[in-house]
Amino acid sequence: MKRLILFFVCFGAASQRSVAQSARDLFDDSTLHEIRLSVKAEDWQTLKDRYLEDIHFPADLAWRDVTVRNISIRSRGWGSRNAQKPGLKVDFDWYQSGQRFLGLNNLILDNAWQDPTFLREPLSMKLFRRLQIAAPRESFARLYVNGEYSGLYLIVEDIDRDFLRNAFGEVEGFLYDKVRSENFYFEYLGDNPGAYVPALFEAKTHEDNPEAGVLRDMIRAMNQSPDSQFVQQAWRYFDVNRLLQYLAVENYIAEWDGFAGDFGNNNYSLYRFEGLEHFALIPWDKDLAFTVPALDVQHNFDTNVLTRRLMQSGFRPAYFQALQRTVTAAGFLSTEMERLRALIHQAAIEDPVKPVDNDKFAAEIDALRYFVANRSDFVLRAIGQSF
Repeated sequence: MKRLILFFVCFGAASQRSVAQSARDLFDDSTLHEIRLSVKAEDWQTLKDRYLEDIHFPADLAWRDVTVRNISIRSRGWGSRNAQKPGLKVDFDWYQSGQRFLGLNNLILDNAWQDPTFLREPLSMKLFRRLQIAAPRESFARLYVNGEYSGLYLIVEDIDRDFLRNAFGEVEGFLYDKVRSENFYFEYLGDNPGAYVPALFEAKTHEDNPEAGVLRDMIRAMNQSPDSQFVQQAWRYFDVNRLLQYLAVENYIAEWDGFAGDFGNNNYSLYRFEGLEHFALIPWDKDLAFTVPALDVQHNFDTNVLTRRLMQSGFRPAYFQALQRTVTAAGFLSTEMERLRALIHQAAIEDPVKPVDNDKFAAEIDALRYFVANRSDFVLRAIGQSF
């Protein structure tokens, strides 16, 4: 009887500890987490061999004292996809309907393959959030697969209904992920809604009825509305001040593969609020940011239709005010960068599959330090020259 009582006491204590954990704990970047995946060896090998395919494999995931079983893992990423250190999309309810982990339906384990510092994306998202732009939460983990250390990864909050609930307090609006495209600069592409969804944007909510026509109408208005009506139309579809702040953050961090990127219009999601025509931009995939300290603060604004028309329609002073706010908010970056660097340093050094050696890792950290130390002065000079 004593053993039975002890079992229930211990089981109850463990369950209570598990319940106490939350997604907030998982995205706490003051600690280096440990995530353990158990997956059939042949499945893990197939995932790496066929990394360009979105094949789902069953696995178990353990974090702290929480284990969730029969989940799905698959290869993910665009430029970061590789067989050596696969980026992973984790779906908790793929095989078991309704199963969740810490209240989450999905999770991204980002391999940071295109960011040798491991720090550019989390620093970017922190700056967005400091300026009241909804952005995914991120933290760091040592990832173990079948007991073997498989490298330092970023734990990234997926942009899904859980994100919408946390960021906007609603889930019934229309969420669209921007599909990677090399030649779209926010031009109007005609009346066919299919030219926008699914060709350019993937519907992540209301998949059966994504109301692509509203998205088409917004892009048409941004392109074709007369100059005398553009300001009104811009406010109709966006909180323009928030949109300008988004663009200011992207340019402060020298994001050359973003909304006004070198390769088109990429690396963001669009959310249309429930019952409204109003859209918000949500940042994604900023692992190429923080690399060009002297990047023009209006980089590619003339190429992108929306940014060009905003600057031509009287919003230029407001944009530079947003840049000034960004410089002020960015004051934390140096201290935060060093804190996170210290947190991940040993795990990064020991990462057996990272894309660079340890000398290159140290050099990339120094380059990031240089950017953080010098970018604000460059942006302030640009602001001073704008008036």
